[in-house]
Amino acid sequence: MDQGNGNGHGKLRFQLVNFADIKIDENEPPYLVQDLIPRDALVVVWGPPKCGKSFFITDLTLHIALGWKYRERRVEQGTVVYIACEGQTGFRKRIEAFRKTFIAEADPPVDAPFKLLPTRLDLAIDCDQLIHDIIAQLGVAACSIIVIDTLNRSLGGSENSDEDMSAYIAACDKLRERFGCTVIVIHHCGIEGTRPRGHTSLQGAVDTQIAVKKDESDNVQATVEYMKDGEFGEQFVSKLRRVEVGVNSAGEEITSCVVDPADQFIKPKAAKPKRLSPSATNVNESLKKTINEQGEPSPGGTHMPSGIQVAQLEAWRRNHYASLGADMSEDAKRQDFYRGRQQLIAAGVCRIHEQWAWIVGGSSA
Repeated sequence: MDQGNGNGHGKLRFQLVNFADIKIDENEPPYLVQDLIPRDALVVVWGPPKCGKSFFITDLTLHIALGWKYRERRVEQGTVVYIACEGQTGFRKRIEAFRKTFIAEADPPVDAPFKLLPTRLDLAIDCDQLIHDIIAQLGVAACSIIVIDTLNRSLGGSENSDEDMSAYIAACDKLRERFGCTVIVIHHCGIEGTRPRGHTSLQGAVDTQIAVKKDESDNVQATVEYMKDGEFGEQFVSKLRRVEVGVNSAGEEITSCVVDPADQFIKPKAAKPKRLSPSATNVNESLKKTINEQGEPSPGGTHMPSGIQVAQLEAWRRNHYASLGADMSEDAKRQDFYRGRQQLIAAGVCRIHEQWAWIVGGSSA
């Protein structure tokens, strides 16, 4: 019988690590792009259609493949597998635009470990085959990043289904764990444009979330909304520059765009006060009441201010449900609370981290 650890219990699948042996690996940087794209993580990049999110991620991951600094940030070079589930023709033009603009005249010629997979797939069903095929072509230590563009075109079920989204997240985790890579999922926003579309389990699973939109000057703004083990709130502002990449058989110009930094990065401007809906106002009052009656001192740390009172998210939810009365269904209460809460966050009135909620500025008066 295999004694495993010598304690007579056989080989252990779940091996406990002693406190003294829990140490960081100082030889492995925690980021692929310094303070922006973590290593071994699930990243969601979301925004409305035609906002430039795919251009932004293509440019960023090409910098990783080439080992180039990204907006003056350190980059850990690695192989990129980009799964283009839609717009494959446009994607090829995008790559040609980058090549002709930035590396065409390099001597010696520059290649990049950037691999395109132009296909539709059902990630939850096809994950094992995808892993097999990547290993067959690239080896076990295959890649640093796998990009899935987009979630909708790689999900066989419904974005709003808890079961389907959980299976999708599990498939992303399987890719991440098998290759020790970061998985970036490009996703669309909902009708209101305030969050990624579909079931909220996706937001609960991410390590980093980046929102992309176009401003009034047609700049592409990418904002780091959340980062599990780092700072968030920075914006990366870009311009899409039109580039000629060739001429078709009819003699017509073929064009695409490259990404130019409009600014290296900027801190977001203070949000202008927004008028809250009656529902959001009621949710805000519930938060104030919860903090006043059941508030606790902030645990502080990277993601939360110190020296303020915070509320347990579940206590806030219960208090708001109670304020809505017995005539409203549980589902209607849940939607009212969620929508009001999201509007408060978008308006900069409150913030949430893990199980805590607090009012921006720290006052509940």
